[in-house]
Amino acid sequence: MMGGTMAHYARSGIDVHLLCATRGEWGTISDDALATRENLAEVREKELRDACEILGANLLGFLDCPDGDINNTDWQAIEEKIVRAIRTLRPQVIVTFGLDGLYGHPDHIAVSMLTSDAFKSAADVNCFANHLAEGLEPFQASKLYYAQYPDFLMSQLFSSVLANHDAAHLWGFQPETFGVSAYDITTMLNVEETLPLKMKAIKAHRTQFAPDNIFSLVGEENARKFLSREYFRLVSPAFSGNLENDLFADTNVSNNEKRSNKEIQNEVFI
Repeated sequence: MMGGTMAHYARSGIDVHLLCATRGEWGTISDDALATRENLAEVREKELRDACEILGANLLGFLDCPDGDINNTDWQAIEEKIVRAIRTLRPQVIVTFGLDGLYGHPDHIAVSMLTSDAFKSAADVNCFANHLAEGLEPFQASKLYYAQYPDFLMSQLFSSVLANHDAAHLWGFQPETFGVSAYDITTMLNVEETLPLKMKAIKAHRTQFAPDNIFSLVGEENARKFLSREYFRLVSPAFSGNLENDLFADTNVSNNEKRSNKEIQNEVFI
């Protein structure tokens, strides 16, 4: 989803950290030879660490939420862990899922809500005040983004892959359920330079991608055409109206691409 962006900034000398909510222990297993239900969490953690190494990202750790059941956990305890991470790392930019959950996934939606709350709480001296005794001062990150797909992307990718293959799947989800309106996209990064690293990192998650999964079948041409741009929505501060091309740029910088959000579709499919 944003592996190219992570690799891009890591290559630029920026510290990139990943905090993961679950270990994916209840996900599907692409090949029974790769994992069992009993050891899937361990296998998936290893896959994630391998992917982070490929991208140059630091795996900060796990929130230890139960896979598929974040909504039924102690949200305040999870938010406290996220706030603790923010106050410890003091990042300039925070990126999480959008409120659409990418394709309506309840865990992704929960993570989006928790991280959005933690973004604000980390700056509030009255929130988790016990942190002060540990030397963790309140901290306000400069920006909060949602990583999102424009709603046309997955359907177009799916159709293009099916032009050369008899069948493909997205873990049982319909491609039209992925993404948000292009008008919600505020920021688009060209990650063609780090696309090979992105695709290698995707393939590191072997238990998630069966041979007929769309990401197993995507191929170089389709990857370049559909996956060499990554998309975000600026949540805070307010969006200026000019499409950004850098997560670390101020929304009013002069080199932002002066294009309307509608033109993103033409950018992708030239």
